[in-house]
This record gives sequence, C-alpha cells and structure tokens, in this order.
Amino acid sequence: MARAAFAILWCACWSITAIAGLSLEKQMQQLVENYEVLAAKLEAVEQQNMRSLEAQAIHVQNLERKIQQQASLLTALRGGNQITRADAETRQTPATGMPRSCSDLKARGHTLSGLYLIMGAKTVETVYCDLCKSESDPTLQTWIGFADVKSMPVYFNALRSSTTFKQVQVPIPFDVARVNVGGAMNLSTGKFTAPRVGKYFFIFTGTASFLPSAGRSSLNMGLCLNGNSFGDIVTYGLSDESNSNVYQQESLTLQSTLHLNAGDQVWLQIGFLSGSFLEGGGGFGGTNHFSGWLLEEDISQSLTG
Repeated sequence: MARAAFAILWCACWSITAIAGLSLEKQMQQLVENYEVLAAKLEAVEQQNMRSLEAQAIHVQNLERKIQQQASLLTALRGGNQITRADAETRQTPATGMPRSCSDLKARGHTLSGLYLIMGAKTVETVYCDLCKSESDPTLQTWIGFADVKSMPVYFNALRSSTTFKQVQVPIPFDVARVNVGGAMNLSTGKFTAPRVGKYFFIFTGTASFLPSAGRSSLNMGLCLNGNSFGDIVTYGLSDESNSNVYQQESLTLQSTLHLNAGDQVWLQIGFLSGSFLEGGGGFGGTNHFSGWLLEEDISQSLTG
C-alpha cells in the first residue's frame, strides 16, 4: 500500500514539472487529465485494499471457528463429569455397537456437524448433531425423524385363479404369486410367515357367490393369526343374501394392520357358509387377491437376533 501511494505521488510531481513550460490553457487541460489518471489509480488502490481486508476478515472467522471447535473438544474431554449419571447411562454404548446419540458420535471421534443416523428404541432415527457444542449442551442433538430402514424387503401379492373354494376353517391356498419378495408367502399352504418383527399390512379382495335359495345364504371370511387349528380371527367379513331365486355374486374385502413377531403366521379361511362359496377365477384370471407387506421393522430386534 505504501509503495502504491509513493508511486502516485511521484507521478503527480513529474506531471507538474512536465507542464510548467506549457500555455495556461494547455496546462489546465493537462492538469485535468492528470487528475483523472490519479483518481483512477487511487480508486484501484482502494479496491485492492478492500479486497485484502475482506480476505483477512474471512481468515479471522475461520481461525475463530477452529478455536471454538478446539475449545469444545477440550471441554468435552475435561468436562465429562458435568454429564448427569442418568444421561451417561442412557448414552453409554459399547464401541462396537451402533451409536445411540450425538454424544456417542463425539466419543468415537466425529467432529463434523450434520445429519446422522442413530439407533433409537426400536427403529433407526435421523438427528442433527452440532458437534461444536459440548456434551452438556442440550442443543448438541436435534431430533429430525424416523428413518425407514429394513434389514430385508418383504411384500407379496398372491392370486387364486383355480376352481371355487368352499372348505370351512381351512387356510385358503393360492395358485400364483405375482410378487413374493422375501419368500414369506407359501402359496400351497396359504400361510404368510413373518420373517422379521414389525408392523405388517394385509388386504384381501375376493368374490362370494350365492346359489338361488328361498332362505338366507351367507359366507363369513376371516383373517387369522396363529392360535389353534382354527386360528385367532383378527378381522372378518360377512356377505349374505336372502330370498333370492337367482345366482348372485358379491365382492368381499378384508384388511388389517398387525404387529407380528418373527415366525408368526397369517392366513385366510372361511369361518362358515350357507348356500355359498368363494368364487374361482373363471375366464378373468382370478378374482381373489391376497397382498401384504412389511410397513415398519423393529430393527433393534433384527440387529440383536
């Protein structure tokens, strides 16, 4: 900066000496031109100085941030006794296990703030860790939400396209699996076996057929879970017709959300019927569809199992 000012001053002195022998009018014109040149040079020097100051300010901010990080690290290392016993028991995790908090992440050497996945009570959770903060600071960890993490995909869609079915209290078998990812659905037995602990959703849509009858015809369909040979009916549907002298059909739908343990079995069966049966596929490729999928896995059980 000093050199630039000296150069400008030298140019000014030289210009004054150079115009001493000129006429008054030309001297004025030369002075104006010299002034404009000097003003431009001064503006350039000022801009250069501003850029230098801005760069120095950014450098200072970076240094302050690094100092703050080092101070937070020292506080965490020296101030472990500031954490309550309850917090310590909650956050304590073996080094080989999944981290359960931002404190665990700090203890394992993480220093960059950002979004992290930690192990919650049953599912994986997303949190924001401000790792510049000390472990005693309540803003160290900010909960974001649940992460949809599954150890394996489980979903199926089974179709019964064969002949009619009218056996009572027997699992209904199926013929075709359009999808059976995870292999949990057994078509021949009609039973779904849960491979993981978690919440599952099931839905069945079918067609009930009723023969002409002067009395009442009915069909009761149930979604069963484990239990004895008849199963525990968790949901059921009923279709019926009365005093009908013509062949009739009705649609039937069942759906349920269940919490299942690994090895639990779910199936469909007819509870009772009178003058009716479950319609077959006919020429329409099947009218009875059974679908299900894993909504949410208790991932903690899968990791410890």
